[in-house]
Amino acid sequence: MSPDNYELFSRLLVERAAADDNVLGVVFLGSAATAQRRDEWSDHDFFLIVRSGLQEHYRQELSWLPDREQVVMHYRETAHGLTVIYSYGHLIEFAVFDLAELDDIKANDYAVLLDRADITPKMQAAAARTHPETVDLAAATRHLMQITFAGVGRWARGESISAHAFVRMYALRRLLQMLPLVLTPDNRATLDSLDPYRRFEQVLPEQGAEIEALLRQDIPECALGYLGLLERYVQPQLGEAYPAATAEVLRRHIAKAQAHRRGH
Repeated sequence: MSPDNYELFSRLLVERAAADDNVLGVVFLGSAATAQRRDEWSDHDFFLIVRSGLQEHYRQELSWLPDREQVVMHYRETAHGLTVIYSYGHLIEFAVFDLAELDDIKANDYAVLLDRADITPKMQAAAARTHPETVDLAAATRHLMQITFAGVGRWARGESISAHAFVRMYALRRLLQMLPLVLTPDNRATLDSLDPYRRFEQVLPEQGAEIEALLRQDIPECALGYLGLLERYVQPQLGEAYPAATAEVLRRHIAKAQAHRRGH
């Protein structure tokens, strides 16, 4: 979506909401709230705040959306929110809340575009209680090795799809949580506090490029690459607490899996 069309959609969305007395607020999130992060691939993430008891109406009946006739798909993603795709290739993700429900949400980047009920202080409180997941470095290292061990075993027996999930998703998430702790502890705020996959390359471009290259390799090579990153960056921080014996067992496990697949 071009910048002009993005701004037009934003304006129409807020104008439609403001014309409805049952709507108490509109809050843009993520790149929708931060122009510096926005590009042609940006979607619209937002909260719609309505009078209590009307939330489900606004989740079910979507005539309040701009370009409603251009919607090709809408999907109920959570109890509170939906994903909508337009025929011209734009994505929106939104959740509908009443005022009380805002007391339980988390948020990082946001902009309040419409506020009829002191929504701004509630969003400030939500942002203040939203922090990256607490990560114990030693425990996370052991967990990453355990996930990787399981994934390599599934790859060896031919369960490649499960292996990809274990190594390229679950173990990767752990790795992306750990590396900023040891490499850029003062810059963690630049990362997404709700999603460790987001903007990693912007904060750690060298390691981001290395991890991306590993993800293009087969499961054993990817797993060995994870071990190399751990030994380079995490082991010096943990010292004797680093599970070196487990790392060696994992290396042998990887070699055994490779030999098993070659034998078949």
